[in-house]
Amino acid sequence: YPNSGGKPERISGPKVHLTPGGPFGNFIQAVRSRNVGELNADILKGHYSSALCHLCNISYRLGKQVPFNKKSQSLGENKQVVDAYNNCRENLKAVGVDLKEATYQLGRSLNFDPKTEKFIGDEQANRLRSEALREPWRI
Repeated sequence: YPNSGGKPERISGPKVHLTPGGPFGNFIQAVRSRNVGELNADILKGHYSSALCHLCNISYRLGKQVPFNKKSQSLGENKQVVDAYNNCRENLKAVGVDLKEATYQLGRSLNFDPKTEKFIGDEQANRLRSEALREPWRI
C-alpha cells in the first residue's frame, strides 16, 4: 500500500452499493422484483458493455494463429495497438520466451453495424452472435 505504512488507505469517492452475486446477481434480483430501480447500472450501458466483450470474442474465435517472431502487418495503422504489440514482444523477450517458436491468436477484423447489431457482409461472424435456442424458445 503506497504511502500508507503498509496499512490500507481509505479513498474517498462516490458511495457505491454492492449487491450479493455481483452484476449478475443484481440483474437476477431486479428481474425477480420487477423493479428496474434496483439495478446497479443502466440497462443500455450494461448491454453495450457486454456486447463489446462478445464482439471481441467473435473476432478472436474467427482469428488465426500468427508467428510472434516478426512484426505483424495485420495490426494496421493504429499506433496504440502497434505499440502495445511491440511492448508485449519486448516483455516476452525479456523473460526468455523464444519468439521463433511462439504464436498468438490474431482476431479477424470485423465491420459491425451498431444500429442493426449485425456484422456487415460476414455471415460466419453473424452466426456467432447467438446460439441456436432449444425448442420451444424463440426470439
